[in-house]
Order: sequence, then C-alpha cells, then structure tokens
Amino acid sequence: MQKFDVNTLFVQAAGTFAEALYAENSADSTLKNVFGRNVAVYQSGGLARLLGVSATGLRSAATILAADVKKQLPTLASFKRMHIPFTL
Repeated sequence: MQKFDVNTLFVQAAGTFAEALYAENSADSTLKNVFGRNVAVYQSGGLARLLGVSATGLRSAATILAADVKKQLPTLASFKRMHIPFTL
C-alpha cells in the first residue's frame, strides 16, 4: 500500500479541478484535471505567482504552512480585493 503525505493528497485532490497549483514539496508535476488540461505545479513564487495566474482566469489552489499565512496576508488581501477565487 502506498503511503501519502498531506501535501501529496492535497495536490491530487486540488488538481482535480485546478489548472495551477502551488505546493512547496510536490513531487507530482504531471497532473491532468477532470477537463483533460495539464495542471501546472509550481514550487516557487508562492501566492503572488498564483495571483497572476488566477488573474488570467485559470483555476488555482495552494498549500502553505500555517506559520506562513501571516506573511502571505497582503497577497491574500489582494485575492480578496480583486475578487479572485482560489483554494488554500
């Protein structure tokens, strides 16, 4: 039986509908979503990169550590201000 960590499970679940993912420790970069499109998995750039990707209309998701949420508040506020949906 294959053992999955939380990050791997998130990437597979979020990749079902997302077209762009930010996951710091993702080993799986060859995902396809349910629409048959390739899912871009980013390991650098953080939420700011996803903000730009999401602004183009692509569905996006991210996983970050709880300790990093405070540092990402300005970017999260930008998502809210611009009315851009994403999964965190």
